[in-house]
Amino acid sequence: MEATTHTREPTLWHRDKYANEIGETDYNHELVIAGWVHETRNLGGIAFILIRDRTGLLQVTAIKKELGKELFKEFADLPKESVVAVRGMVQPNEKVSNGFEILAKEINVLGKAKTPLPLGVSDEDKAELDTKLDTRLDSRFLDLRKPNIAAIFKLRSSVLKAVRQQFDAEGFIEIHTPKVVATATEGGTALFPVQYFEQKAFLNQSPQLYKQIMMASGLDRVCEVGPAFRAEEHDTVRHLNEFTSIDMEMAFSDEEDAMGVLERIVQRSILELVENNTEELSDMINQLAEAIRVEAQKFDDQTDFLIRNFNVGIDSIKNTFDIKKLDQAIEKINGLSQNILSDIDLDKMREGLKLLAEKAKTN
Repeated sequence: MEATTHTREPTLWHRDKYANEIGETDYNHELVIAGWVHETRNLGGIAFILIRDRTGLLQVTAIKKELGKELFKEFADLPKESVVAVRGMVQPNEKVSNGFEILAKEINVLGKAKTPLPLGVSDEDKAELDTKLDTRLDSRFLDLRKPNIAAIFKLRSSVLKAVRQQFDAEGFIEIHTPKVVATATEGGTALFPVQYFEQKAFLNQSPQLYKQIMMASGLDRVCEVGPAFRAEEHDTVRHLNEFTSIDMEMAFSDEEDAMGVLERIVQRSILELVENNTEELSDMINQLAEAIRVEAQKFDDQTDFLIRNFNVGIDSIKNTFDIKKLDQAIEKINGLSQNILSDIDLDKMREGLKLLAEKAKTN
């Protein structure tokens, strides 16, 4: 039986290419791009609109004479984060960061954004620092449009891709184990209870039991990338309540074999990021550098505040207390300290510390 392929009829507003796919071979050709309005600059008879898709930014140039007065005004006055599709000619332009622009011929406004927006997207660094976490979570879809936030998901995707590729190269079979279970698969871990029809069940905290069962099946090497749940109290933003677990199980092997596989997975993941995610890594590094700078400034401000208040406090103490009595009290404390030290058998202390050190090594 011959394989058949079905081609879709081209439609006017079907995206032809992403921003990072457009190159010199597209110059003087017409295509359709789509995305979100990032920035606009209206100069009267001409307007420059930056359109953002998941791969980057591109400039659309709208000319009033070409589009007509009404369409030009609608496009030039669009609020940020409105969704548009643009059909136009790709023209080289050295003044634009990516070397080209789109001369708009037709525009389709797919969704007009409401104003004001609950949080900013175009100035991601300032928006990130000034916006409260609750606001970001309430409008999470907007928050995820920021390049530095989207970078987290792209990096994560690349890592998981590399993990699966290395597992495949090592001869592992990917499995998916149950996540709703009747009882714990590991001892000593609190479980999240769920109502499973008329029965009580739990969210699974580990695929360990099922991986070991698979070893008895003869598959030899299995792996899983999936969610795990642990009902453990936490005091930090990083916790184990719900996390993505990368698991593997190997038959006829020892710990050296297992560590070798894991080391190669880490190596491949790092290579994947370095080779294919340099832009996202740069965003993350810049974000980290900015956060460090802000925290350092806060620390400097707090240090100055403490020093100023400490000096004021010292002056206040000097004015309040009888310094002579304070000196007498300090001398008395020093005398007591000397008496305590003279009663300590230093040889016995050394023997005790040596014994503790040996026990620590053993344990």
